Amino acid sequence: MRRRVKGTLVRLPSVRATLGALVLVAAASAAGTVEGQSPIGTVFEIRGRWIIEGEPPRVLATGSSLPSNGVIRPPGSPQSDDFLSIVYVSGDPVRFQCPDDCRHPVRLKSYPDIQRLRSWTDRIAIVERLFFGNPQRYVSALTRGGNLTDAVLRLDGDQVDVAGILTDVSRGSYSLRFRSLPGAEGAAATRESGTFTWDGQGPAIPTVRELVPDLYDVELIEWTSGQGTATGARGWVLLRDATRYRDDARAFDEAQAVTAKWVDVVSSTTRRAFLRSFLDSLASASKRP
Repeated sequence: MRRRVKGTLVRLPSVRATLGALVLVAAASAAGTVEGQSPIGTVFEIRGRWIIEGEPPRVLATGSSLPSNGVIRPPGSPQSDDFLSIVYVSGDPVRFQCPDDCRHPVRLKSYPDIQRLRSWTDRIAIVERLFFGNPQRYVSALTRGGNLTDAVLRLDGDQVDVAGILTDVSRGSYSLRFRSLPGAEGAAATRESGTFTWDGQGPAIPTVRELVPDLYDVELIEWTSGQGTATGARGWVLLRDATRYRDDARAFDEAQAVTAKWVDVVSSTTRRAFLRSFLDSLASASKRP
């Protein structure tokens, strides 16, 4: 897939390339920032041998943290599709793309007021540990069939308004199959909703018995002449009761607004996988004592 950014035609990585890059986090985990410094950014996607100067210099990889005012050296013999995509602690992204950005070293930003961003950086630190620590959990799930819209939904007894995950679904009669994700309270449990009619706009409120507030992989089932057929469309849903729904829905909306700024810098696969790890962090937060 190709996209033009600031006059330069760049190639966005495929799902397989993204997954392969994220697995490199094992090498990145040992590469911290300068002692005593708070990281001001993180490498999200990379191709080529990019080096951050220091004592000693270190080769960057997906998940590498970046120091304030750090200097990055581009690949010594760059290929035209070498690139480096980073996200600063503010949520702002930047992409360095060869050949134009590979002629000279580049200096990173400084954030003298980084404490002002503490609430955001603390949240993102948790998300990044999940995201880069187990990338297959978030990326590989995106390769199966189509996609529903990932969302935080309110669970009200046995009923859930699922309109928020059906934004790209055509009109019809459907049900939803909820599978607990590994680590969820209802591990290995599968529940299917009653059928409902979707007319292209909300609400859509099927009954789903024996669900608990947690994180689920949801599959769309289409019904025709009394027969249900799996469509392959899937999404992640964080179910919340009335006590937590508003706060978690607002937090996820904020994360979506931040990643919307990454469109020309970070691939859609990585953006969505990151948002899934954000949902995972919200689910995990409610289980901590």
